[in-house]
Amino acid sequence: MTKRLLLLNTWRELKGSLARFFSIAILLGLGVFVIVGLKSTGPDMRETAISEYQKENLADAQITSPVGFTGADQKAIRQRSSVKTVRFGQMTDVQLKGRAVRVLSTPKTLSTVTVVSGHLPKKQNEIALGTQLEKTYRVGQTITLDGKTKNSKPARLAQRRFKVTGFVKSSEFTRKENLGTTSLSTGQLTTFAVVPKGSFTSQTPNLARVNFKPVTGQAYSKTYEDGVNHQITEIQPFLNHRAKLRRNQLLSDVNQQVKQGQTQLTLLTQQLTLAGQQPAKNQQIKQLQKGLKSATSQRQSIRAITYPIKSRNDYNAGYSAMGANAQRVDVLSDSFPIFFFAVAILVCFTTMQHMVAEKRTEMGTFRALGYSKSESVFSFLTYGILSAVLGTVVGAYLGSTFLPRAIYRAYTADFNYGSLQLQTHWGVIGVAGLLALGCILAAIWSSAYPALKEQAAQLMLPKPPKGGSRILLERWTWFWRRLSFSHKVTARNLFRYKGRMLMTLSGVAACVALLITAFGIRDSLNNIVTVQYRDIVHYDLIGVYNPDSSAKDQYLKTAQKSSQVKRSTGLYTETVTAKNSTLLDNQSISLLVPQNEQQFSQQLSLRSATTHRQLTIPQNGVIVTQKLAKLFNLKQGDTFTFKSATGHAYHVKVAGIAEMYMGHDLVMGPHEYRRIFDQKFVPNAQMIQLKNRRSATINQMARRLTRQSASETVVESNDAKQMIETVLTGLNQVVLILIVASSVLAFVVLFTLTYVNVSERIRELATLKVLGFYPNEVDLYIFRETIILTLVGILIGYGLGDWLHAYIMTVLPPEMAMAQLSLHPANFMVSTVITLLFLVLVMVVMAKQIRRIDMLGALKSVD
Repeated sequence: MTKRLLLLNTWRELKGSLARFFSIAILLGLGVFVIVGLKSTGPDMRETAISEYQKENLADAQITSPVGFTGADQKAIRQRSSVKTVRFGQMTDVQLKGRAVRVLSTPKTLSTVTVVSGHLPKKQNEIALGTQLEKTYRVGQTITLDGKTKNSKPARLAQRRFKVTGFVKSSEFTRKENLGTTSLSTGQLTTFAVVPKGSFTSQTPNLARVNFKPVTGQAYSKTYEDGVNHQITEIQPFLNHRAKLRRNQLLSDVNQQVKQGQTQLTLLTQQLTLAGQQPAKNQQIKQLQKGLKSATSQRQSIRAITYPIKSRNDYNAGYSAMGANAQRVDVLSDSFPIFFFAVAILVCFTTMQHMVAEKRTEMGTFRALGYSKSESVFSFLTYGILSAVLGTVVGAYLGSTFLPRAIYRAYTADFNYGSLQLQTHWGVIGVAGLLALGCILAAIWSSAYPALKEQAAQLMLPKPPKGGSRILLERWTWFWRRLSFSHKVTARNLFRYKGRMLMTLSGVAACVALLITAFGIRDSLNNIVTVQYRDIVHYDLIGVYNPDSSAKDQYLKTAQKSSQVKRSTGLYTETVTAKNSTLLDNQSISLLVPQNEQQFSQQLSLRSATTHRQLTIPQNGVIVTQKLAKLFNLKQGDTFTFKSATGHAYHVKVAGIAEMYMGHDLVMGPHEYRRIFDQKFVPNAQMIQLKNRRSATINQMARRLTRQSASETVVESNDAKQMIETVLTGLNQVVLILIVASSVLAFVVLFTLTYVNVSERIRELATLKVLGFYPNEVDLYIFRETIILTLVGILIGYGLGDWLHAYIMTVLPPEMAMAQLSLHPANFMVSTVITLLFLVLVMVVMAKQIRRIDMLGALKSVD
């Protein structure tokens, strides 16, 4: 019977205060939703990617050779103690109607492909295309592949025409576009394809996929990434030695050809002279001279042969991008949930304390009737636990399903990964549930425990009101006397109920801070594009060519004299890397050595990251860009170490730090280049700015350059823009979700605190109505305090939002980018308007409740 009465009492309490019950559940649910959702999404994204890597047995690393691996090379690599598995294959880049396509021999065991439709090619004239082209071509269609120029035969392939047998996807090419760099088309790969091994003219493989024995752990873990990087560092000197042996062999062959050619040329010249003919006018002398020139040029190319090895992060753009995306969500999960839960806990704490205080007389009645202390607070405990459980269950469900899916869809819009594999993260859910439940129990305990120590007779009496006291404002008599009665009451009540005042200020400030930060994330990243490509980067593309090619002059003519070109300047460039113990991945750095500093400054503004003053390229030392300096904790005068493609380490002195928001650059002068690398400075690229800077014009110029026989690759400045836009696209929906969640939090906070305020002061409001105050005056008696506290909370939220935004924008951008720590005034305005709209809505709802107050019932004494 006792339990039945307690349950009936709990049910009556629940029905009589549904608004309060659901507001508590929503507050706790929001906190659980955000913490479970953001904490689950990063691991779910990584697990989804890892399952595909494991399914296709994605290689730990790739080794490439421009001239192929000899049998001795293959045997030596297989016999390395650290190599678990190595598979050799063929690779070449071709063009398909202007698109750059990487054609691979079909992998069998390492980095295999998954058939999406059709089947894998079996015959020499069959091909399976990447899913990037699934909407452009169909199974059974015949396609024609081109080489460097239209209608030219692709390098290393036995034929040009292939029949499409199917469409495949691969963990090596998970992005839908910009799959890597190439020497064809615009310089960017758009897709890949696989063909049988017999489709290649040479059986000498030029690609090796490797798995290492000592490497443990899953992809993206520190154990795995550090293990792979360590193995690459260990094996690179060995590969350098193999490349040196191959260079020596090829140079020996070429030198012998040159020697034979020179002998033939000498003999033929002597014969023609004795015969009375002019050697300079002979199709045979000229052919020999042309062959000697070609062989001499070939010797220069041979000297540049290397066997570079790259980890997944370096050879697979999609792999590193997916890891970076998951890491961004991890960063958000370390900050946003704290604010959500802090606000939810504060407001719930206040609400439950008010409920316990409100039921003080009821507790006294239960105690007088002989109920135990635990039975006296049974309704509070049940009420609070039910709201915490409801909020946790709903928040955890939506946080485990809806939020991860929404974020995953946003971040993988540019990827070919499969459906998100949702995991149930019981640990995170358990912590969130305990926080919610602990908040409720702590609030009940802190209020009920002191009350239960009193006698039943005392509990049945209303709690004596707080004693009045003069506030500081009253001491300013000149100002105080000019305040109306209502304003004086408002001023006293603001400082009389300090706990409620602090709760309102904290709740509103935190909600405004969350809104400002959410809006500011996107704007800060948008500013990268504006500043980077308006004030710093002025070139449109960098064309990299072979300086030893006999067609170099024709290339330079195209790069410098074309009608589309506004200005062009020569430089030397190559990609180098650097890493420290705090980074999982090698950082890819563009080494730039300008031929003419004045012309270079028109293409790229090197200005101080702190003063924005123009930097001069030093005779000794280098200039590094600011994100690189931040990652390696560099300052002017420090020594920085980087590695070339062959793994050789170089040490340079940092002479300046330049402003840059996307990518890592390292700039040095020709004098420093000769000193560091101990070799002659020879430009190998042209930095070009076009008259018309539209994407179509840039792509057109890139194609003109790659068609030149001396071309090696083209790098468009738009590539970095597209990377930023991809980041923005992924963040848009995340930010939208956070804005909606923050808005709901702001509304529930204002509603709950106002509801508590009105409930606590029913007798005051009834007294005012009895005394003849107008309805609007009665409303403002309460709302004036709420308006003041909300406005002050908004102002506090400005400062808190600025700090939170600065923190998130410091840790959120990927390692290759950084954001401007600036907030648009519109962010503050929109956040303020949203909060004030919710305030108005709350006041409209609560005004109706105030009008329905039963004056007689409220004024009845409980004595």
